[in-house]
Parts: sequence; C-alpha cells; structure tokens
Amino acid sequence: CLSVRVFGDRLVYNCHHCQIDGIIPFEETKRGHMHNLEEHKVKKVDHQPLTDSAISWLERRGISLETAIKTKLYSTNHWIASEQSKVDCIGYPYFENGVERGSKIRSLGTKGFSCTTALRLFFNIDNVDLDDSLVICEGEMDALSMIESGIDSAVSVPNGAVQKLSDGS
Repeated sequence: CLSVRVFGDRLVYNCHHCQIDGIIPFEETKRGHMHNLEEHKVKKVDHQPLTDSAISWLERRGISLETAIKTKLYSTNHWIASEQSKVDCIGYPYFENGVERGSKIRSLGTKGFSCTTALRLFFNIDNVDLDDSLVICEGEMDALSMIESGIDSAVSVPNGAVQKLSDGS
C-alpha cells in the first residue's frame, strides 16, 4: 500500500492505506534530517531484556539473538485483548532518529498483538543505510528475516497488509 518514487532530487511517497503523502528532498535525508512525523503520546510499556522463552521463540523462526539486539527487541508482560489476559510478549520498538515512537507487542503464545500508539513509520528505519537499497516488508518478522540474511536496510510497514488484500478479496 506504500508507493515511493524518485523524481530527480526528491523522494515522493504516498500510503494508500493511511492517506499520508509527501516529498522529501534527498539533501534532507543525506544530512540525517529524516521527515518528522507528528508527535504522539506513547503509552509506556515495561521493557525487559529478552527472556529465554522469547529468545527460543525467535530462534525457532530463524532469528538470532544478535539480530534481536540490533533491532532492540524486548520482552514484556502485556495485556492482549484476544487472550483476555496479560501474557508473555515480545516488543518490536519503532524508532525515529534514536527516539522510540511506539511499539508493536506480540504474544509469544498466539498471534495476538497490541500497539502502544498509532504507528506511522517503518520498523527498523534507524538502521537503514542511505547508500544501500531499501527493502520494504509486510511485517516485522519479514524484516527481521531479511536482516538475519545480511540485508540490514530492511524495514516493515507498521500494520501489515490490508486485510481485504490478505484474504484475497
């Protein structure tokens, strides 16, 4: 749902899902002044070092502790609505210029998830090398898999694929 095009010295983007669009001059991105998104109040979530069960969960999916540390994943015990209880979770923090803007939190037991705020930026954007090709993935685990395979400039859209498209409708 994200369209990105290069026009001369500018990057033009449009998210067909969120209806956010804009233009970023390349000179701005080269100086490290990434496009600032509006400020959101982020619900505080307890960040704990990755537990043994979280590390094992990641390893079963082919994600090493090294990649988890590089992307600052964390463990937490969080309320997941689909489970109607607080459960062990893994947190995927979303950073912009070194500042955590929010997290997607996923249950280790099911695919239940929660978010600390309305996320409107890419997961792993701070680790992108501006001189490298950018790989945009559907989910955080896809981006982590790319990073695991040596492609560090991999990001994930914050909300995955539009459900209607995912269902084939």
